[in-house]
Amino acid sequence: MGNKLAIAAALLGAVVLGVVLASFSNAQDGQSNDATEEATASSSFSDLQQQEIEDIVRDYIKANPRLILESVNAFAESERLAEEERTKEAALANIDTLQQEIGGFTTFEGKGTPEVVVVEFFDYHCSYCKKAAGNVRELTKKEKNVKFVFRELPILRKESETAARYSLAAREQDKYLDFHFKLMKEPGVLTEDRILTLAKASKLDVDALKADAASVELINEIQENLSTASRLGIDGTPTFLIASADGSFIDVIPGFAPARVKAAIEEARKATKG
Repeated sequence: MGNKLAIAAALLGAVVLGVVLASFSNAQDGQSNDATEEATASSSFSDLQQQEIEDIVRDYIKANPRLILESVNAFAESERLAEEERTKEAALANIDTLQQEIGGFTTFEGKGTPEVVVVEFFDYHCSYCKKAAGNVRELTKKEKNVKFVFRELPILRKESETAARYSLAAREQDKYLDFHFKLMKEPGVLTEDRILTLAKASKLDVDALKADAASVELINEIQENLSTASRLGIDGTPTFLIASADGSFIDVIPGFAPARVKAAIEEARKATKG
C-alpha cells in the first residue's frame, strides 16, 4: 500500500507541476502573440526557475500530504462509479440474454410476467457466494413476481468449472436448485469425487449426470457465461444484477450485500409499477 501511495503521490506531483508549468507558459505566450523567435526563446523557464517551481510544488505536497490521499481516493471513487455505470449500461443492453436459462437456471414464484429480474453470477468456491446463499434461497421463496437467474461464473479455480458443469447437468433431472444450494453449503474444494458423492446423496442419477456434465453444449454454455461477464465488466463473485421488467431501473451490486439487494428489488418493483 505504501508503494502504491508513493507512486500516486509522485504522479499527482507531476500533474500539479505540469499544470503550473503550463499556466506560466500560457500566461507568457499571451503577453506577446507577435513575439519574435528571440522573444519566444526568452519566455522559456531557466533551469533556476524550473527548480524553484519544482521546490514550491514539492514543499506544498510535503506540507499537505492528506491532499494526496484525498485526491487518490476521489479518483478511485470516480473510477468505481464510472465502471459501475458502464456495467449497468451493458447489463441493460444484454438483459434479454441474461434472463435466459442457457448457462444457468431460472426460477419464478408468481403469476404472469415477472416484475423484477435478479441475476446472480457466482462461483462454488467463493466464500461470499456461500455466505449469500442462505439469503438468496430465502428471497427465491418469499419474493413474489421476481424472476431469479442463477448464472455460473467459475473463475476462482479449475474445480469451479467442474462444479459448474455438474450443477448445470442437474437441470436435466429437474434438481438444479436443490443441488446448487447443497454445493453452496459444502466447505473446501469441490473435487469431482466429492460432487458425485453429493449427487448420489441427492438421489441424482449419477451416470446420467456424468454424461450430461461432459456434453459440449454445456461446456459452451459456461464459456458463453464467461464471455458475457467480460462484456459486462464483471470480474468478481458474487455479483447481482437487479432490473425492473421494463428496464426502467437497473442496479449492479458486487459482493455480499443482502440489504442492498433487497432494497434494489423494491426499487425495481416500484419502477415497474410506475
